[in-house]
Amino acid sequence: DGQRLATSMQQDTLPADIFIIGLTDQSVSQLTETPIDESEIAWSPLGGFMAYHSEVDGADDIYVLDLQTGGVRRVTKADGYHGEPAWALE
Repeated sequence: DGQRLATSMQQDTLPADIFIIGLTDQSVSQLTETPIDESEIAWSPLGGFMAYHSEVDGADDIYVLDLQTGGVRRVTKADGYHGEPAWALE
């Protein structure tokens, strides 16, 4: 809706987490707080999910965060780099 911005930010020496910034009031909300970096964020077209890249145990994969429940699931699992997610409407 153009009212919020999703970004990955790192605080001090902690891993990068996902934050939402309100564009009208500059409010900041932290969505994730994990021991791994979350980056390369893609907000779903209808706004209910966020896809992002993360490296866990040496594997680069794409994860999806359900913004309603906070649930996370890995959607790729293979050798090689999986990053820069993008959503497509069919």
